Amino acid sequence: MGKTFVAFGYRDYRLLWIGNLCMTIAVWIQATTMSWVAYSLTGTGSTIGVVNAMRMIPTLLMSPIAGVAVDRFNRNKIIAFSQLSLFAFTLLLAIDIYLGALRVWHLFLFALLAGVTNTFNLPARQTFVFDIVPSEVLPNAIALDNIAFSSARTLAATGAGAMIVAFGAGNNFLIQACMYLAIMANQMASSPFLY
Repeated sequence: MGKTFVAFGYRDYRLLWIGNLCMTIAVWIQATTMSWVAYSLTGTGSTIGVVNAMRMIPTLLMSPIAGVAVDRFNRNKIIAFSQLSLFAFTLLLAIDIYLGALRVWHLFLFALLAGVTNTFNLPARQTFVFDIVPSEVLPNAIALDNIAFSSARTLAATGAGAMIVAFGAGNNFLIQACMYLAIMANQMASSPFLY
C-alpha cells in the first residue's frame, strides 16, 4: 500500500495532484456548462457542436507550440499565467450571463480562448511532475496523475448537470472562476521558489 502512494510522500506533488484533480474537474464542468448554455441560447444541437469545436481546435493546431513552450520556459509561470487567464475569461463570461448580455459569439470566443489557454496549461501541469519528484518515483506519480484525470472526468460529468440546476449557469461559471483562482494559489504554494 505504501508503494502505491509513494509519490504522495512529497508535499509539492500532493499539492500538484490536488490542483490537477480540481483543474480537470473545472475543465469538464465548464465544457458541460458551455454546451448547456449554447443549447439554451439557440435551441439547436449544432451550436453545441460549434462550441465544442471552438474549444478543441486550439488543441489540434497549437499542441506542438505548447509542447515547445512547456519544454523551454518555466512551467510554473506557464501554469500561473494560464490559470489567471482562465479565471479572467470565466469571470467575464459569468458577468456576461448575469447582465443578460450573452450572445452566441461571446460563447464561441470564450470557448476559443479557453481552448488556447488549456492547450498550454494541461501539458505544463502534466510535465511539471518531472520537476518535483525524483526519477525513481516518477512512474508512481504519473500513474496517480492518470487516476486523478480519469476520476475527475467521471465526477465532473456526473456533477455538472446537478450544479447547473442547483446554481444556474452564471453561478456555475462564477464557481469555476473561483476554482481557477484557488488552483493558482495552490500551485504557488507548492513551488513558490519557481516564480
